[in-house]
Amino acid sequence: MFRKNELMIPKHINMENISFNIFTNDDMKKLSVTKITTPLTFDSLGHPLNGGLYDKSLGPMTEKSDPCRTCQKNLSNCPGHFGYIELPLPVVNPIFHKTIGMILKISCLNCYCLQIPVHIKKALSIQIKLLNGGRIAEAVNIESMITNLLSKYESLETISEECLLPIYRYEEMNFANLDQLPVFTKNTEALRIEFITGIFKMVKQKKLCLYCKKPLNKIQSLKNKIILGVKKTDGNLSAEARYVDPESSRRFMREIWKQEKELLQNVISVLRSVESQEYPTDIFYFDILPVPPPNVRPVNVVAGKITENSQSNVYRAILQNTAILNTVMHVMKNGGKTEDLPIEAKAAYVSSKGESAVEKLNNLWVQIQAYVDGIMDKEINKQREIIGLKQIIEKKAGIIRMHMMGKRVNYSARSVIAPDPNLNIDEIGIPEAFAKHLTYPVPVTSWNVEELRKMIMNGPNVHPGAVMVQFENGSIIRLNPKNPTQQESILKRLLTPDDDKNGAFKGVKLVYRHLCNGDTLLLNRQPTLHKPSIMAHKARILKGEKTLRLHYSNCKAYNADFDGDEMNAHFPQNELAKSEGYNLVNVCNQYLVPKDGTPLGGLIQDHMIAGVKLSVRGRFFNWSEYHHLVYQALSYKTTRIILLPPAIIKPVQLWSGKEILSTVLINIIPQGKELINLTASSKIRSKAWETCPPRSWKCGGTPFKNENEMSEAEVIIRKGNLLAGVLDKNHYGATPFGLIHCIFELYGGTCATRMLSCLSKLFISFLQQEGFTLGVRDILTIPKADKGRKKVIKTCRKIGWEVMRKAVNIPGNASLEEVMKKVDESSINPKLRASIDREYKTTLDSYTNDINRICLSEGLFCEFPANNLQLMVTSGAKGSTVNTMQISCLLGQIELEGKRPPLMISAKSLPSFPAFEFAPRAGGFIDGRFMTGIQPQEFFFHCMAGREGLIDTAVKTSRSGYLQRCLIKHLEGLTVGYDMTVRDSDGSVTQFMYGEDGMDTCKAQFLDLKHLNFLHENQSAILDKEEIEILKHYENAPKLEKHLAEINTWKDKHGSPLSKVRRSPISLFSQVIKEKAGSRQISKEDIFQLWQKSGEDIKKSFIEKCLPCPDTLNSIFQPDSNFDSINERIDNLITNFKNVKSKKDKKKFRNMVKLKAMKALCAPGEPVGLLAAQSIGEPSTQMTLNTFHFAGRGEMNVTLGIPRLREILMLASKNIKTPSMEIPFLPINDLEMKSEALRKKLNRVVVSDILEKVDVTVNLELKHRRHKYTLKFFFLPYFQYKNDYCVNPKYIMKHMARKFFTMMFQVIRKYSKFNSSNMIVVDEHKQKARKGTNEGDDESPENIEHDVEMENVDNNSSDDEPEDAEDAKMKNKFQERHDDHESEEQSDEEDISEEKTEMDSDEYTEVVQNNTLAQNFISDKENFLWCEITFALPLNHKKLDLTPILREVAAKSVIWETQHIKRAITYMKEGILTLRTDGINIIEMFKYHDILNLSKFYCNDIHKMAETYGIEAATKIIVKEVQDVFNVYGITVNPRHLSLVAEYMTFNGTFEPLSRKGMASSASPFQQMSFESSLAFLKDAVIQGKQDQLQNPSSSLMVGKPCNTGTGSFTLLQNLV
Repeated sequence: MFRKNELMIPKHINMENISFNIFTNDDMKKLSVTKITTPLTFDSLGHPLNGGLYDKSLGPMTEKSDPCRTCQKNLSNCPGHFGYIELPLPVVNPIFHKTIGMILKISCLNCYCLQIPVHIKKALSIQIKLLNGGRIAEAVNIESMITNLLSKYESLETISEECLLPIYRYEEMNFANLDQLPVFTKNTEALRIEFITGIFKMVKQKKLCLYCKKPLNKIQSLKNKIILGVKKTDGNLSAEARYVDPESSRRFMREIWKQEKELLQNVISVLRSVESQEYPTDIFYFDILPVPPPNVRPVNVVAGKITENSQSNVYRAILQNTAILNTVMHVMKNGGKTEDLPIEAKAAYVSSKGESAVEKLNNLWVQIQAYVDGIMDKEINKQREIIGLKQIIEKKAGIIRMHMMGKRVNYSARSVIAPDPNLNIDEIGIPEAFAKHLTYPVPVTSWNVEELRKMIMNGPNVHPGAVMVQFENGSIIRLNPKNPTQQESILKRLLTPDDDKNGAFKGVKLVYRHLCNGDTLLLNRQPTLHKPSIMAHKARILKGEKTLRLHYSNCKAYNADFDGDEMNAHFPQNELAKSEGYNLVNVCNQYLVPKDGTPLGGLIQDHMIAGVKLSVRGRFFNWSEYHHLVYQALSYKTTRIILLPPAIIKPVQLWSGKEILSTVLINIIPQGKELINLTASSKIRSKAWETCPPRSWKCGGTPFKNENEMSEAEVIIRKGNLLAGVLDKNHYGATPFGLIHCIFELYGGTCATRMLSCLSKLFISFLQQEGFTLGVRDILTIPKADKGRKKVIKTCRKIGWEVMRKAVNIPGNASLEEVMKKVDESSINPKLRASIDREYKTTLDSYTNDINRICLSEGLFCEFPANNLQLMVTSGAKGSTVNTMQISCLLGQIELEGKRPPLMISAKSLPSFPAFEFAPRAGGFIDGRFMTGIQPQEFFFHCMAGREGLIDTAVKTSRSGYLQRCLIKHLEGLTVGYDMTVRDSDGSVTQFMYGEDGMDTCKAQFLDLKHLNFLHENQSAILDKEEIEILKHYENAPKLEKHLAEINTWKDKHGSPLSKVRRSPISLFSQVIKEKAGSRQISKEDIFQLWQKSGEDIKKSFIEKCLPCPDTLNSIFQPDSNFDSINERIDNLITNFKNVKSKKDKKKFRNMVKLKAMKALCAPGEPVGLLAAQSIGEPSTQMTLNTFHFAGRGEMNVTLGIPRLREILMLASKNIKTPSMEIPFLPINDLEMKSEALRKKLNRVVVSDILEKVDVTVNLELKHRRHKYTLKFFFLPYFQYKNDYCVNPKYIMKHMARKFFTMMFQVIRKYSKFNSSNMIVVDEHKQKARKGTNEGDDESPENIEHDVEMENVDNNSSDDEPEDAEDAKMKNKFQERHDDHESEEQSDEEDISEEKTEMDSDEYTEVVQNNTLAQNFISDKENFLWCEITFALPLNHKKLDLTPILREVAAKSVIWETQHIKRAITYMKEGILTLRTDGINIIEMFKYHDILNLSKFYCNDIHKMAETYGIEAATKIIVKEVQDVFNVYGITVNPRHLSLVAEYMTFNGTFEPLSRKGMASSASPFQQMSFESSLAFLKDAVIQGKQDQLQNPSSSLMVGKPCNTGTGSFTLLQNLV
């Protein structure tokens, strides 16, 4: 039984906003009901002690406890009451640790003034006041003024007050709202954070106070403790830094408040709310500590034993320390005497930490502060035994996400799903057991009373029955099936109102009936990745079943299969929810997926086979079969069924399969609607039906241009009759623009879903008669094909040696040892391994294709359409050509992460193969097939690829899940408004028109040139004359016509408004003057003077010629209320459509397209942000984790998949993994030569690129007790690299002598741990002498446009100011590589002169002179192909392994480089030669404007594009980059979604990530807290005194309020008159 009058109690309060504030000590005392005095909680019997943490006045402890002493209610109804602990000494409120530290750091502790000049303080106060009042532009102006002044005067003190007069004028302006509550929007929040952090950054550390001129004390904040470094009068620091206790810091803050009230109020907004206090800064400290009620820290009772909550531990510890602290203070008052203390107090005093009473007091004070901090976060002081607020509210198991964002529900069911093709598409089969437990409250009326009486008589155990009845006063009686008397008494009173003294209407009785057929249920399968993961189905109760039954068509929407998947069913509990279920969330309206507007529902597998067999030409049925199949399909129809005449009348009446389908189609189209016309194609191509080569035409005529014409591949429907073609996957599968999609477009979702249901039943019924099976004969190949296959395989197995030789580029006469040595290198050289894999794949592809051609499809024993396997694959029922190939031909090459299976350390791919086995079979090429079986080794390779897929799926789930969560949390508030703009929940405009055309993705699919013909053929089915007449008469029609005329007039004069010709009055004027002047030269100054002297009429005439095109119709007249207001794209579609026959037809067609465009507009309230987030998040689960793929050519890779999406969306990374630029070349003379020169110039060259080998000889010299090393470096011949790099052998030798060996010895020093003085000595005098004697040599490394070293200097200076820290690192690395390590004083100019000098014998000896350990250096002075260096190391160090050292140095030592660019390639893209670089240097590219088409420059670094070309360009790059990621996987996402995400990310003019950083500017603290870092956002909300307007979906959910999106974005008023 429930309480009476429960119906009268409001279920939730419709809050408008929630403010974040802080209680003062007085507030806490008033709020509390008792003082907590003892750390003891329970007596020996387990009862709570008075004054303890579970005092009865705080609220009941368990259900069995006594009622609350304060409100006399039990645990369920008592809200809980606070207590308080009185602290003997103040402690800092953990929220304000950082705030106090920051204020004290910029304050003087003598005069208590902030170290900001008075006039600057005033300017900052004005700025924040303006921002709080919503005056953003003015506040930003002040910020820019102060920034400019700072850059000019360098410090705040030097800025004069006169400079700030323009700022002071803002204070004089009479702006409204400035003294009201602050405005909180996305804009103001971002600026507030920027301004406040800016204030603290402005103040620089000074020695003397600005005001009192006394020395400033250095203050540091360390682990929430404030450390004060006291300065003596002489300016030196004292020996010890002093800890500032809370009492002292409170005193400091009070004094600072007196001096800096206004600025503190503006910076810490929460101080405004406690302005009435004497010292508002006292809220930073606790004198009284609140204790929450027991219901938020419940005890755990197990087997009668009570275990306290972890939260209570911290309060007990505080109480214990407080008691000891009181004792210590008592002892200090008594002069240190402990004789008068009780025994327990004395023991506690003695055991407390510290020697003296003062030490003990300080230690206890610090300990209490630590425990108070632990209330907020236990991690602050690493306290294990307690639990803090952070641990309670944060992460997935925290209160916010577990209990506030998502809640447990009643009236739901969960079970395994099973398929049922006999259900309609929009039905769900519910077991009777569920139906008896799921109930719906039905109000009793005179219309339904008889039905409800029957249900009451049936009781809870007989379906359809009732479970309970609720009376007018709110009391509920549960029906007892064993008590018929009770049931009779209730059903007799159903219409009789209960006695009421006042006679007032108190409501109606409610009967909780069982779930019945036709009720709507919300079905959901987790993970709920997109909108169609929750759909409303109509219930069909199934007796004797235990599982939920679902039609196959819904599997794609839910991403469900029937291998044990479970689903949830939710039963809506009121008429509004039911109505939304029937009309909005129902399966019929979810036919198209919002991601790209393609169909989700469609028939699968068996239905496809039946459809093809039924509709194939030559298939006939007699009278009974025809009627039987038609009835099976249209069994729902209760009215007359329209039947078609037979196709064959004599000798017996026969109906074709096409006629059966036509009959169904005609009967499901609503009465009064025009029947459908459609011309399309089927999935099965016309050639598949050919049994012999087509003969030539005998009677003349022209052959068809389209091979599908007059064949079964062309589907023609006229007036609902299927005249030609086979219906397959293209028409009733989940395929765009098929028959079902066209029906959906013309007649709506209900009709399309009904058609699918009818076809499903028809095909199942037909297949039960026809039968279908797959046999061995469908996979067998003929002997001739087998023979050809074996021949190819035999050849294929012998090609390993030849392929390997080609791959490693070794001549044909090379020995096996040479090849093996080269192959062994591939284990450490990924490039070599990639080239070997590429060579194998390329060669083996031809053999694979040969086998496929031989065996498929002419080689099959049984051919299509008799071959059932081929019929399945070709019709799209199941499987693909790869499956048939693996069954009948071969499995092919196995790949792991895009490569062949790797070799083990033994150089074997599997233990059963010999080492260095080159046969394709050893590299994972399986020439076996499933039909005849595969070998164990091949099976193992096959399993490797399968396991990779499983691991990939498991790993990517969490990555894509977090990506989607980030997207959802940021974009959840974006909705379409009634003014067609897309706004966030705080009202800030993200897009002025959704998707730039305002159209819904799902509604605008047919509005393109390709499908206009279909709309034209069916315009009678779309148009409604009455509707058109009503829409044509709108208020703004005359204005719109006038504006349209202005646009057309402008276009007639000037042409297209999109042309890139820029005109200005002065340029036109100068053009006219020059024409009149003829051959005479006129200067710019003269023209300008003439323009100034010319009359107003002349100027006006030129200005009129340059007037821009008037704004488009849809930008002025809102398209949803003005019928003729269409965008330019739709207007062009209508204009360019040529298939209209007459003026009348053209007018009709124009009206039809306008109507279609108007209906395609996105509805107000549509949560487009959520749809965009789902449209990116859901397909990301289909991506594999292969991070790279090759772009253009093999050596250039780009990041792909989820890692790239994370880079763009979640991180907005400034340093992307694979930066690249793409620029087409201009069509100029000698393009090939110039492009090659540029490509070589951009390629970075390191020593390892041109080094062939190094011979290392080590000798032991006992006489000198050292190891003598001789290294001989051999370089590649010049011809091998001259086409790739812009260096020559002589230049390389210079680099080796001057830079490489120095770098090598540095690395040897690192490895050998030698002192640098022993290793490398640089003779500066010789360096200078060398510099002086070798000037003026002009030799360059390669004859290209510019000198190499000069280019290097340009590169160094082209980007002096790196954009961020990472750029700075890269720049430093670049400079390190290009500077001599032995000398820091040597300048770039010296390097240039050195590089240009000739190499002579003296310079060779400098290697020996500059490196102490180097003994000798010789080189090839003729061809520069080798050099040799000898050095020694003492025996007191272990023998060095030089292999890793030389490999490291050779890879790092850069001979030539263009800054930030590793390499470049040129390739043809769409017929244009294009340059692509690995790395980005935009400024460098501007130097080559004469050969590069910089107007088509593209770069994948969004930050660089934003810096160079502006934020709008960056927005387009975001869209393109995300599209490119999806395109690789064949996924289409509508650009409307991507453009919305891009606009959101660039909202404030910078590229912000969808992460914690991007969330910082949100106007909703609840949205921030429900995302991540809940405590940090909560602290910020309190400090700034924020207010949540509860407009955001997250904040609405947290307080139990309906969201302001969709149907929640408006309310209805009923006119009762």
